[in-house]
Amino acid sequence: MRLIQKFWQNHGSGPGGIQELLKISYPIIISQASISLMMFTDRLLLTPLGKEYPSASMVAGFFCFIWQVFFVGMLNYINPLVAQYLGAEKKDRCLKVLGQGLLLTLLFYPVILIGGALTAPYYMGWAQMPEKEIELAIAYLEMILWGGFAFLGNTALSAYFTGLGKTTAVMLINLVGMLLNIPLTYWFIHQTQFPALSGIRGAPFATVLSAVVMLILFAIELYRLEKKHPLGLNFLRLDREIITKLVVFGGPTGVEFFLSFFAFNTFVTLFHSYGPNEGLAMTIAFNWDIVAFLPLWGLNIGMMSLVGKYMGAREVDLALRTTFSGAKLAYSLALGFAVIFFLFTEVFVRTFLPPNLDDELALLSVAVPMLKAVAIYLLANASVLVFSATLRAAGDTRWCMYTTICCDWTMLVLSYLSIRVYEYSPLTTWGIFVAAIFVAGALYFLRFLQGRWKSIHVV
Repeated sequence: MRLIQKFWQNHGSGPGGIQELLKISYPIIISQASISLMMFTDRLLLTPLGKEYPSASMVAGFFCFIWQVFFVGMLNYINPLVAQYLGAEKKDRCLKVLGQGLLLTLLFYPVILIGGALTAPYYMGWAQMPEKEIELAIAYLEMILWGGFAFLGNTALSAYFTGLGKTTAVMLINLVGMLLNIPLTYWFIHQTQFPALSGIRGAPFATVLSAVVMLILFAIELYRLEKKHPLGLNFLRLDREIITKLVVFGGPTGVEFFLSFFAFNTFVTLFHSYGPNEGLAMTIAFNWDIVAFLPLWGLNIGMMSLVGKYMGAREVDLALRTTFSGAKLAYSLALGFAVIFFLFTEVFVRTFLPPNLDDELALLSVAVPMLKAVAIYLLANASVLVFSATLRAAGDTRWCMYTTICCDWTMLVLSYLSIRVYEYSPLTTWGIFVAAIFVAGALYFLRFLQGRWKSIHVV
């Protein structure tokens, strides 16, 4: 009851208030929105080539992320760890955290490049995707895998700047990446001078080029920020204490992200076995879902930075106030997207329909209710993102790992039975996915209410 009363208090200004949280989060929200727009544009520009193209690009992009997501989860913990050191007034340790993250990036990249290329054909064949989609997805994947080092490096550097509260730099670099990526994607998809880099290969090639430019810009900004400190490249030396913290606290997040996203991507790939119409319907639903999800994810990242800072300073009440500020922002954002998706569902669906589609009505009968369901579950997804941010920033990463894995893999097993054993309709299977998000949202909220996260010490 006391927590409910605190939730309805004024959280506008002051430490842990909406104003302070927005100051950190709005550049990250804009950054994630720019990433969302890049992904959205990739699918949209591939749509005129045929209905298999956007579906194949989504499956390939998600599969590539399967091989990256464990490392992304671990590297993302740079954010709250840097924030905790900053809150504990140990600024000299912050740059060394980044150094350990970059060393891990060098170690992880070959695993992503080789593992992704070797396993993709077997994985997509097992899922019984249509042959044409598999061929297109492999072509997309072969190109996007080469960008793994730049993607991981950008993750580490972005997390470092966010942990310091320097989120404006992250926003500007992501905006440059977006403004470069969109015209490059259009040109490479449709250009004919280099056939090997056109069509389905053009979109990922443009994305890789943009990621490399962003990595260079992050390196320049890091030099500008840290040039007053005479560390040179010493911050890249192995620091056993810090790298252990990244593994101990970031490792469970990495495992959670990997197993969760593996379950999610397998669900997506299995869903494509219904047929090209159902695959495109899911692609459309998730394209619009990503538009809403990534800004919420940006708020999640900002919350982890601010909550981590206050937990490092042992200001638990301010960490709690930050959580309630984040909840108000997240629910408002999710509700706004939900209303728009629900009111203009068919308009959004038709945006991704290829020209001269013969079975348009059949596709609409699946895609429209799927997007309406997205509108419904956005509020539950907001709960997951808000309360997971506080729990992870405080160090309660193992519980987050176990809970997310249980929810997602239960969803995957039930979806497999629905698709392969009982042969239920696509909308029934989609209902299982939606239900899992509501269950996860309720569990994260209950864990937050228990308050065990308040007594965890990371630094």
